[in-house]
Amino acid sequence: MRIAVFTNNYLPNPYGVSGSVESFRTEFESMGHEVFVFAPKWKGYTDENARVFRYPSVDIEVKIKFPLAIPYSRKISEVLEKLDLDIIHSQHPNLLGSAAKHWAKKKNIPLIFTWHTLYDQYAHFVPFIPKRLAAWWTVRNAKNYANRCYAVITPTPSVIEIIRDWGVTNKKIYAVPTGVAEKQFANPDRKSIREKYSLRDDEILVVDAGVKISNLREAGVERYEIRLATNFTARRKYLPKHHKGRKPKYGALVRPLPRKHKDKILQATTPDETYTWVEDERELRAEIWRNLVLNKTVPNENNKTFDVYAIYDPDFDQPWLLATPVTLQPESVRAIYKDRWPVEQIPLSAKQMVGAHRQFVHNSESIQRLPELALLAGSILSFLATTQPAAPTGFWDRKPKRTPGRLRRTLIGKPFPKDAILHRRLREKHSVTTHLPKGILAHRQKTTTSTSFAVP
Repeated sequence: MRIAVFTNNYLPNPYGVSGSVESFRTEFESMGHEVFVFAPKWKGYTDENARVFRYPSVDIEVKIKFPLAIPYSRKISEVLEKLDLDIIHSQHPNLLGSAAKHWAKKKNIPLIFTWHTLYDQYAHFVPFIPKRLAAWWTVRNAKNYANRCYAVITPTPSVIEIIRDWGVTNKKIYAVPTGVAEKQFANPDRKSIREKYSLRDDEILVVDAGVKISNLREAGVERYEIRLATNFTARRKYLPKHHKGRKPKYGALVRPLPRKHKDKILQATTPDETYTWVEDERELRAEIWRNLVLNKTVPNENNKTFDVYAIYDPDFDQPWLLATPVTLQPESVRAIYKDRWPVEQIPLSAKQMVGAHRQFVHNSESIQRLPELALLAGSILSFLATTQPAAPTGFWDRKPKRTPGRLRRTLIGKPFPKDAILHRRLREKHSVTTHLPKGILAHRQKTTTSTSFAVP
């Protein structure tokens, strides 16, 4: 089969769509299919795959930084004319998605569309357009696009229900999760992994809700503490008592927190232990479930178990749901996860305050230098922010705190230092629009004068 994939995001872009496209491409080609990728041109990047074709693009630096494809190219049109394609797979409803729809219609072949994400959650990235209007338009556009396709693919079954509610009437919707290269996780060596990440035997790896317990086990991590999703469920490590009917295959379901499903409240499971303590004149409560296993685990005496803690703090609206295979006191569980925050401050400052998350490099040496320089800049910014007087963001900031964000906004309004002796490679970035006013000052305000006309 000869497959053409049209995508607005592709290598070297590190986003999820790029990984999904590359994952499916390699798997299809290993099965003997031919895959041709059509993506926007990325300045300074050269493709090693001869079956990747680049549309012309424009670089934008408003809210996001990646090239936007121009969905027309005479050169690529000539390539597509010659290709004897069997199917076209579109990853987006706009830009190159419109090109995919055009060529599917012209060649009279099926058009498949992957609905990768909930577009309304990314409306704030659309520049110059109000968020609610952008969300309404993107969902409407994607819905109409999906209804015109031969079939629609979603990464999870839950997305199917959502897009159905949005008005997608296409009867051919299938949930196909993005695959993972198993070779990357084959034969994990606990010792080498702990050496790689400089973890001692008495240390615990603390991770957030984006990682799953199964991922940690596959990676060979045995001592960890993980933040769980509020809808997390697990099972007991033993089978429930059997009275009549079909024998149960798994242990009883444990739901640490209540949740709502189809207008019905699903109650939380009664905890095995309840613990309270006082900290900073606040009473905290922990509900604990011991020796749990993952949902699809058949009870066995050799199964690895973990404990789940729901920690209720008056300062937070939602409880913290944490899990660890290490037997700890609730105070220690909370303290370990809380200690993660100051560790995160430096990379957070480097990414969002310095802007390192918008920079892309390809040279192997630059790949190492960029995070190092970003972390160094983030450390300096955080240190200065905590040692300098708090600077308010504006008149509305009545109780300013000493944060890197406020310091960064203060520095933006300051001129580039002229008296400091800097290295020749550290220089002011010149721009043709530097002299123009910024922000509200850049708004054009025209005044009109009324003219009276005499009626003869």
